Amino acid sequence: MFSDNSAVLIDARSRAEYAAGTIPAAESILAGEVSKATQDHRLQYYDHNTRIIVFGNSAGEARAVADEIALNAYPNSSFFGGTYRELKRARFSSERKTIFSLS
Repeated sequence: MFSDNSAVLIDARSRAEYAAGTIPAAESILAGEVSKATQDHRLQYYDHNTRIIVFGNSAGEARAVADEIALNAYPNSSFFGGTYRELKRARFSSERKTIFSLS
């Protein structure tokens, strides 16, 4: 899921949670504001096949925004089926590299 560096990440959590910390480069878009996000360029991409992955505090929260995005001309939208904390743990633990090892 995270090997595609061209994917756009959308944070569906509250503005306060987004401001407190999010995945780097993620945009904040809440349920019910996808049309506005398209107009204010938070969700303005030239290629309508752009891969969009939505995450939130729950799969239901993320799915609501992903479905709304898919209906607004970005059909390649999906959602992370876990919580933000699970995503953060999975994303960043998979990016860690061993600097040295003790033999």
